[in-house]
Amino acid sequence: MVNNRSCNFHTLFQRLTAQRYQNLVRRVSRVAGNRALGGLGASAVPFTLSDYREWLKTILGGEQGTCPCEYCGSYVTIETTVNDHRLPLSRGGSSGFENLAISCARCNNQKGAMSGPAFRDLMRLLNSWQYADRHDVLHRLETATRLAIDEQRHRAIDAKHNSVRYQRHFEQRL
Repeated sequence: MVNNRSCNFHTLFQRLTAQRYQNLVRRVSRVAGNRALGGLGASAVPFTLSDYREWLKTILGGEQGTCPCEYCGSYVTIETTVNDHRLPLSRGGSSGFENLAISCARCNNQKGAMSGPAFRDLMRLLNSWQYADRHDVLHRLETATRLAIDEQRHRAIDAKHNSVRYQRHFEQRL
């Protein structure tokens, strides 16, 4: 007989993986659209939600499993893991499993658009520094990444508003 705790974890796993997969699809679609506009071609997520769930189960060791963050080594669960692109999509990275890494939210926020190897090298360097200095640099990286994301969002909103204004102006001229 399956116990309630197992059912709850399964439901949680199903819900979180569906949300993360949809976020991944949106992100890849947005970057692919930008690439298409720039003449670089568009790519889609090359796997299904079911494939994604199986990939995560394998890495985590099951729906209730854990695995180390690829960058800092702290253990993450399905509740705390974040999808990270080793080579960011914005820098031409692929959307396939070979480019996806499991990381904690903090490393993902600090890494920003750095490549995975560059971020690991930076972390090795920072780990040789005193705590206060390391903490200061990582805090600055996290803050800068948040500001860059906010700026991208504002630009996207402005572009959408400008498009609507242009369309209205064009329609008025007809």
